[in-house]
Amino acid sequence: MVLAAAGTGKTSVMVAKILDLVDRKIASPSQILTMAYNKSAATELDERLSEKAQKSNVHLEERPQISTFHALGRKILQESGIDTRLSQLTQDSDKLDIWVSRWLQTYLLKHFDKLPTLIEMIAPPIDPMSYRSAAAFQRYQRDNTFSTIKGEKVKGFQELLIANYLFIKGVEYEYEPQYPVKQRVSAGVDYRPDFYLPQADVYLEHFGISRDGSTRIDIDSVKYNSDIEWKRQFHESNGTKLVETYHYNWVEGTLNNRLDSLISELEIPAHPKNKDEILKHINESDYISDGAKILRKCLSAIRSEGLSPAAIFQRLTHNDIIDAKSTTDLLTQLHDDYIEEHRSNDSIDFDDMINLATEVVASDEFIPSWSQILIDEFQDISASRMKLITTIIEKSKTKPALTVVGDDWQSIYRFSGGKLELTTRFPDLIGSYSETKLQKTFRYNNSIAKTAGLFVMENPEQYQKQIQTHTVVDTPQVYLLDDKKNGKDALETKIYEVVSKIRSHDSQG
Repeated sequence: MVLAAAGTGKTSVMVAKILDLVDRKIASPSQILTMAYNKSAATELDERLSEKAQKSNVHLEERPQISTFHALGRKILQESGIDTRLSQLTQDSDKLDIWVSRWLQTYLLKHFDKLPTLIEMIAPPIDPMSYRSAAAFQRYQRDNTFSTIKGEKVKGFQELLIANYLFIKGVEYEYEPQYPVKQRVSAGVDYRPDFYLPQADVYLEHFGISRDGSTRIDIDSVKYNSDIEWKRQFHESNGTKLVETYHYNWVEGTLNNRLDSLISELEIPAHPKNKDEILKHINESDYISDGAKILRKCLSAIRSEGLSPAAIFQRLTHNDIIDAKSTTDLLTQLHDDYIEEHRSNDSIDFDDMINLATEVVASDEFIPSWSQILIDEFQDISASRMKLITTIIEKSKTKPALTVVGDDWQSIYRFSGGKLELTTRFPDLIGSYSETKLQKTFRYNNSIAKTAGLFVMENPEQYQKQIQTHTVVDTPQVYLLDDKKNGKDALETKIYEVVSKIRSHDSQG
């Protein structure tokens, strides 16, 4: 394993390794398999190899195979007589979006009871009280949108549940209506209760407190409980009726029961929506498009990592997904139907190129003959790609040597299946190995190196490195960007200013 920091010459290492193997006659070019992350990287590596071979007077009687993983998989399948026609869903992302959206609509029609599962996938039901820092909770709020079946944007998951409950029960409601003007003006506040139920002329507040009155970490519990009392007195003094639900109702699983009791006590006529009415609103809302986006990501992870239903369930459970069993059922059905779509059209996708190739090698339908395997950008390798490589090693006529080059500090492809732990836990996967660190960079200065290193090495899973830089400065070169202007958000303006400044120092603009 060669751990090469940014700007230390990873590509040069790969080129030198290939030429050294050929020059010392350790392997012929045809016995060397070199893996690049993508097509452009493979092309660059091939060009650099030709250039360096000429300068070094190393004669390459034939070209070593420099390939992407998909191209390698396709080659193995083709040589094994397997059709490698790509499906339309793989070649056109818009068609895949449409297919997943239609699949979801059909699935809900057949499995209407899975609607809560879909909602929880779109808006994760995390207990606000579980957060240990205000920043963590605010990040959760910022990263998630809470949309009701009616299409309203509400502030949190529990309000979403209440709104959807009222809608499904056929109880009219308004979300965060303005309290009557006269009372608001006299009180000197712009008071907006959570819900108003016009059929009973009643206001409903959902209070975020536990049974002991405690609140989430970013809220002053004393003030919050004082505000609750103020609201109760405010309604009483103005002759309006207030009913209440609480965070602990949701925690204890009694929120729906509490709402049932309130609707009954208030004698509000309920006209429950039927399945068709609910699905009509679902199809017209953002639920289908938002759900389809999430399902595409899940499908990609399942495909790229070759996850079984048991592995899906384990991962969901590990990430504290409340209804992991139901979510596993949904994702497994999506994957099964996706596979069947390909089979019915005699086509494959990019993941099939790797997964099927692994099966072909494992079953001895393809016998590898490489004696040297080199992998570039190893930090971004996925579980399925690594399985293909280990299967090739196991099934080769001669056990090939494996050389991997990468930088765990630059792992950025987790969204497409990259698994950093295959790098950081390399000994557990491979066993005995040698490790070399390239720590002198020619790309950036010592100020940037120090700042980046302090940040990355906060993660104990990362390899510890002491980066040396060719360029040394004695003044700070890392700056924080204030994205405010006159107290207002101005990120776009600030970015434009930075880009303009960079261009002013570039001769080509």
